[in-house]
Amino acid sequence: MQTLLFWRKTSFTLLFFLLFSATLSPLQAEEGTKKTLYGGVPGEQFTFNVHWMGIPAGRAEMKMNQAGPGKFDLEAMVETIGMVRFLHSLKDTLRSKGEWLENGGFRSTSYFKDQRKGSQVRQVDYQFDRETKVVTRLRKGEKPIPIKISSIKVNDPLAVFYTLRGLSNLEPGKSLVWITVDGRREYNMQVDIGKPAQRFTPLGRFKIIPIKVKIPSSGELFRQEEAIEIWLTDDERRMPVRVETRLSLGGVAADLVAYRDGRGGHGELGEER
Repeated sequence: MQTLLFWRKTSFTLLFFLLFSATLSPLQAEEGTKKTLYGGVPGEQFTFNVHWMGIPAGRAEMKMNQAGPGKFDLEAMVETIGMVRFLHSLKDTLRSKGEWLENGGFRSTSYFKDQRKGSQVRQVDYQFDRETKVVTRLRKGEKPIPIKISSIKVNDPLAVFYTLRGLSNLEPGKSLVWITVDGRREYNMQVDIGKPAQRFTPLGRFKIIPIKVKIPSSGELFRQEEAIEIWLTDDERRMPVRVETRLSLGGVAADLVAYRDGRGGHGELGEER
């Protein structure tokens, strides 16, 4: 039972932050007359290898699509593989839909979670009504649960991370706080920004910006013992090349092994950079 709970928590944690990847709020920075688009763009796709205590344990993917003029559709998936899958077959998918704002921001209109454990399926849908400041949680067989939100700027956790990637200035030493909705309530998510550094990854060496994400342990999904650390590339793409955290049964890490950045660039494990 402990192992099963571990993989359920691991799956959710990785989904949220690998699940962290194609920005939903691409702020633009002026460089003379040139504008730089930060974060994700339509067509972006990432693939990660997930390890638990150094053992291959899972695979994760993230992708960003354009669902129409001014509308975007993001999807993140994580699943167990190999011996771990034989012991505990898990596959979780998150999907966030929303629209661009005139100021370049992003706001969620819906957030969907599909969680599969063997033959068991759990699906939860969140619908945002910003006029009434209510997010409705929907699950088959249950009464709708209205969640009162404190601000019209509240987003789902996937959209919050994407917004972070879209920031043009990630200032070392700065802490940022966003309000997000998941489970049956809203809560604060704190992000601490570290100093840029050179780091080696399976795809080679990158200059990265390390960030640490802190989520209340009382949340429905995310109950890690330590903050989640993410390495974002220190360029306009803000690609997450590594995600790591520590849970009660050991350390978990996800490394980027293949990508298409939506800008014409791509890379894959085994290719020369």
